[in-house]
Amino acid sequence: MKRKIRYVVCTAGIMFVSAILWAHEFWLQPSQFFVQPGSVIKLHLLVGENFNGDSWANRSTRTDKLLHYQYHKVTDITASIKNDDTTACNIRLSEAGTHLLYLHSNPSYIALDADKFNDYLADDGLDNIVALRQQNKELNKPARERYERFSKTFIQCGNVSSPLPAAQNDAMLDMQLLNNPYTINSDNTLQIQAFFNQRPLTNKKIVAWHKTKEGVFQNTHNYLTGADGKIS
Repeated sequence: MKRKIRYVVCTAGIMFVSAILWAHEFWLQPSQFFVQPGSVIKLHLLVGENFNGDSWANRSTRTDKLLHYQYHKVTDITASIKNDDTTACNIRLSEAGTHLLYLHSNPSYIALDADKFNDYLADDGLDNIVALRQQNKELNKPARERYERFSKTFIQCGNVSSPLPAAQNDAMLDMQLLNNPYTINSDNTLQIQAFFNQRPLTNKKIVAWHKTKEGVFQNTHNYLTGADGKIS
């Protein structure tokens, strides 16, 4: 059994994760989400639950690339997290506007016994895989999965509102923000569109984790993408 995709989008106070998950979430955690031009942030790569996490192990070998996007340019900063496996990497945000940091991991593998794998499928609403295992009489068989991570985090630098950086067209799975989370208020709705191989990802579960401005985990919400791959 192959698990190919896993995506996280993180902004201040909210994290959206595709439903193709196992055990713990993975996210990019900047030391600050709101900074002034010329600031240096520390970027942590974390694995855990409910915004409590530990450093992602062996990141120097597991990272394929880390890119820094602005609306008018992209910079490859992969080397900044390949120096070691523990220290947060320093990233300078020189220009005002909305910045995007995007990480893609190399493929990894995990083996699960039958019960754990079936529970994982049920919890995350992957009914098509359950049906496939039933059809192939594999419900009692363990599974070995291959997975990759696609994660991004948005940071607001200064008071200038800029267009969101370009979509990650090389990503097998991509969740694109259709409006800027740093320019909307409680009267507006954040729009997200999910893509798989550049096509809208339809009828799939998306989970949102929320925390307060003080950093306290608050709740989760489940969404189902429509025919156009969108949620609000």
